[in-house]
Amino acid sequence: MAAADLSIGAGGSATWERCCLGLPTITICTADNQRDQVIDAASSGLVYAPEIESRVDLAIERHVRSLLENSTLRQLISRNGMQAVDGRGALRVIGSMGCNEVEIRRAGSDDSEHLFTWRNHPTIRAVSRNPNPISWEDHSRWLDAVLTDTDRLLLIAEQDGSPVGVVRFDIRNIQAEVSIYLVPETSIPVRGRDLLQSAESWISQHYPEVNMLHAHVLGTNTRSHQLFQAAGYEVESSSYFKRLH
Repeated sequence: MAAADLSIGAGGSATWERCCLGLPTITICTADNQRDQVIDAASSGLVYAPEIESRVDLAIERHVRSLLENSTLRQLISRNGMQAVDGRGALRVIGSMGCNEVEIRRAGSDDSEHLFTWRNHPTIRAVSRNPNPISWEDHSRWLDAVLTDTDRLLLIAEQDGSPVGVVRFDIRNIQAEVSIYLVPETSIPVRGRDLLQSAESWISQHYPEVNMLHAHVLGTNTRSHQLFQAAGYEVESSSYFKRLH
């Protein structure tokens, strides 16, 4: 299946297997209980589902030829399928049950060099309020201030003993602003959702008086918007800007 360029198949659970592997499929409804699923999948661009009234063999021949001559459409279906089904559904179920391998600890001065490297990584700067590189002196002053401020919590997330993410909570009375990022270029697969969930559990346990979390996300940071929305955060307000010169 992974090596194929085109598939002909019925609806049903195999639809999601083919989507996961990015295999464009001419999908044919073979049972009434597949009809709604096939229609919805086709409407979302996940499968190619022609309406076949008669002579299934001739219809398949015609549509196979059409798809073989249309690589752009095959690539679109493949891309849509992989974006919709990433094969990590079991991990999401486990995560929703509060089961993951991410452990949270307080950051310390020994983490300074790693924090400096991560913060200055291009992928982290691109989604930061201040996208400019941070000097070692500025970083050291910032870290000292954070570690001595009882209302600012800097946390390191680890999995199997290796750092995988950084979380900061800025507490104001019974509310806190959360800032989060995954360690760039780590070889350990970890989901942002697991990192956020573990951080939420940590602050609920250690600071039970905090009953509201806020997150500031840049408008261009699509992944973080999706992360917080999937985690149940609501949009509080929106701001716009336009450069005239």
